[in-house]
Amino acid sequence: MKTLIRTIIILAILAGIMYITIPTEENHRTMVEKKLTERIKKENPNSLEALGEKIMMKLTMSQFEIDDYVVLNIGHITHNGETQYISIGMFNHVFLIDRLDL
Repeated sequence: MKTLIRTIIILAILAGIMYITIPTEENHRTMVEKKLTERIKKENPNSLEALGEKIMMKLTMSQFEIDDYVVLNIGHITHNGETQYISIGMFNHVFLIDRLDL
């Protein structure tokens, strides 16, 4: 019984910390743009290709939406009826999903 109570208390504390440290929508969007820009620069050092990628990123970010789930938020893009999840925000940090088919 003590173990169950301890587990519930630990989970409640963890949920409280996650709730307090969830990134705002503005912060989430800014972090995703920054990380996508870094990824573009790293993968495409050619300036012409990078310019095309930046234009595609701006179009992608115009379709970017964030779903809030109280203790975390998930960023996704819906294109042609297909939803692709690209980021998870929690603990005041945004994590990009490695496999992006934008």
